[in-house]
Amino acid sequence: MTDPAVLDICALFAPCEREIKEYALSHPLCRVADFRGGDVIYSAKRFERSLGVILSGRCRVTKPAAEGREIVMSTLKAGEVFGAAALFTEDDGYVTSIRAVTAVKAVLLGEELVKELLRRDFALCERYLAYLCGRIRFLNRRIEAFTGGSAEQRLLSYVIGAAREEGGRKITPAVSATRLAQALDIGRASLYRAMDALIGQGKIAKEGKRLVLLEGASKDNAPNDIS
Repeated sequence: MTDPAVLDICALFAPCEREIKEYALSHPLCRVADFRGGDVIYSAKRFERSLGVILSGRCRVTKPAAEGREIVMSTLKAGEVFGAAALFTEDDGYVTSIRAVTAVKAVLLGEELVKELLRRDFALCERYLAYLCGRIRFLNRRIEAFTGGSAEQRLLSYVIGAAREEGGRKITPAVSATRLAQALDIGRASLYRAMDALIGQGKIAKEGKRLVLLEGASKDNAPNDIS
């Protein structure tokens, strides 16, 4: 059996009693899967009703857009999960695609197993609901970033939604200017002008292909969340 401690990397499962983790990992509906960089993990055509917990590696979540483009919704790293909302819908497909950016190892927990764990552990159920609420707020910000306002507003909305805590700072995953411009549906020139303007206003900083959200920017300029 897989060591129950592997789930400690995930905020959903870390607080669970060891007994719950052991039960989950020894269950027939649980398996550990390995993916190579570039492999499609989930898509509309390749989807299994499981909650995935990333143990190592990074994945990119994308959604098809017009003219064959892809919108990058988020980048997932070790400790994060995927498929959480899809378990509680009647749709057979998956609305986004998840592709391994690097080699990825993940625990896949089948739908019925997840539902059983939520019935057994009320605190886990509360964390699961909190996670889903957080995803709603995140996706609401992403929608605003893709559809509303000026290039500056779109870029700032993107940074607010994509930035994660890292070393005491909020910083986005690395992304090329071309991919980011496509995701925000603006030209590269407009992206660079918006970036220069936000840097000049002290709202963001640039570090290579990553953007840092500076203190106060999210509070003063955050989009409206779904409450």
